[in-house]
Amino acid sequence: MISITAIELSLKRDDLSQQAQDRMTQRAVFGAAATAYLLLALLYLVRVPIGRQPDELSHMEYIAFIANEKSFPVFQGREKGIYEAHQPPLYYLVCAPTYGVLHRFSHEAPILAARFVSWLAGTGIVWLTFFIAQSMFPGRHLAQLSTTVLVAVLPIHLNISASVGNDALAGLFSTLILTALLTGTPRWSQWRRSVLLGALIGLSLLTKSGTVFLLPLTLVAFLLKEGTRAAGLKTAIGQFGIVLVVCLLVCGWWLVRNVNLYGDPFAIRAFNEGFAGSPHPSYFLDRGMSLESYVLMVAQLTFMTFWGIFGEVNQSITRLGQMYATGQGVGVYLLLVTVFLVVTACPCVGLATYLRSLLPGRKTRGNWTAELGKRPTVPIGSVVILAVGVLLAVAQYVQFNLIYFQAQARYLHPMLPAISCLAALGSPKSRTGDSSAWWLALLITGLLLSSALNLTVWLTQPTLPLPY
Repeated sequence: MISITAIELSLKRDDLSQQAQDRMTQRAVFGAAATAYLLLALLYLVRVPIGRQPDELSHMEYIAFIANEKSFPVFQGREKGIYEAHQPPLYYLVCAPTYGVLHRFSHEAPILAARFVSWLAGTGIVWLTFFIAQSMFPGRHLAQLSTTVLVAVLPIHLNISASVGNDALAGLFSTLILTALLTGTPRWSQWRRSVLLGALIGLSLLTKSGTVFLLPLTLVAFLLKEGTRAAGLKTAIGQFGIVLVVCLLVCGWWLVRNVNLYGDPFAIRAFNEGFAGSPHPSYFLDRGMSLESYVLMVAQLTFMTFWGIFGEVNQSITRLGQMYATGQGVGVYLLLVTVFLVVTACPCVGLATYLRSLLPGRKTRGNWTAELGKRPTVPIGSVVILAVGVLLAVAQYVQFNLIYFQAQARYLHPMLPAISCLAALGSPKSRTGDSSAWWLALLITGLLLSSALNLTVWLTQPTLPLPY
C-alpha cells in the first residue's frame, strides 16, 4: 500500500514538474515572439518617414478634423475633402484627444501618437495569436512559436502596426472575435457569449467596414457547434440573432448616418462615385493586358506585399518597374522570392495532405503531417472556422480587385492569425509531430531579412509634407 502511494506521489510530482516545464517553455516562446515584435514595430514606427505608409496623411486629416471640428467629416470623393472620410470613426475617435493636446507642441508628435495606438493594437494581436496557438497546438512549442512569429515579425503586420490607419485596430477586434469563436468560455452562458460577440463585431464595424465578413463567419461557427438538425439549427439561429441585435445596438447609429448621407449603410455607392477615377481592371485590359496576366500581376503584388518585398504596395510597384527596366535589385528579389515561395509552398502541401487524411479510408503517409492525421490532436471544428475565415477574407479581397486595382495584402490582415495557424498546421513536421526546426528557421530568416531591407532601403524615402 505504501509503495503504491509512493508511486502515485512520484507520478504526480513528475506530472507537476512537466506542467511547470511546459509553462516555462510557453513563456519563453511568447517572450521571444513578443520581444521581436515590440522592437521591430517600434523601429518601423520611428524609422519609416511620415506619410510613407498607405494613405497615412489622409487618415491624419480625419483625426485632425474630429479634434478641431468636434464632428465627423463627410466623404466628397478622392479629389476633394478627406478621401478617407468614408471610413467608420472609432480609430479616429481614439486618436483625436492626443492630437488635440500634442499638435500645439509639434506637427509630428500627433502622427507618432496615432502610430502608437496602432502599435498597441498590434501588440494585442500578437498576444491573442499566441493564445489561439496554445489552444490549437497544445504541447507543440515550435508550432506555437511559428504561429506567433509569423504574425509578430511579418512586415505587413509591422507596417500596419506602425502606421496611422484603422487596420491595426480592426485586426485586433477581428482577432478577439476569432479567439472567442475558437476557444469559447465554458463558464459563460450561450447568450452572454453571443452578446460579447455582437459587441465585438459592432466595434469592428465601427472601425472598418471590411470586417463585415465576421458576421457569416460567426454563423458558421454556431452551426458547427450546434449542428444542423432542427434543435441545433434553432439554437444556432437564436444565438446569431442575439449577435445581430447587439451588433446593431453598437454600430447601428453609424449605419443609419451613412444611409441618410450616402444612401447605403456602408457608403459603397459614394465610394464608387468618389473613386471612379482610380485604376480599374479595365485600365489594364483595355491596353492589351490579358485577363490571365492581370490575375498574375495581382497575385504577384499580393505575394510581395504580404511578405514585405520592396515595402508597401506603391513602393513595390515602383521598384518592380525599375527592376524590370534596369535590372537593379534582381538578386535580392530572387533570393527573397525563393525563400518565401518555399515557406509558402510547404504549408500548402502539408494542408492538402492533412485534408486528404480526413477523407474516409485515407491515411497520412510519412512524417509531413505526423500526428496531425490523428483527429483528436487538432480540433477539426477550429480548423474549419479558420479556413472559412480565410476564404471569406480572400473572397472579399478578390471581389474588390475585380472592381478596383488594389493588390495589397493588407486587406487580408484581419485574418492574419488564422493564416498563421493554418500555416503552422500544414508546415513540415518533426518526428514528434511539432513544426520542423528548419522550416521555422527559414521563415524567421526571410522575415528578418525583409524587415532589415524595409528599414534601411525600401521604406526610408523623405517625409511627405503634412496636410494640416
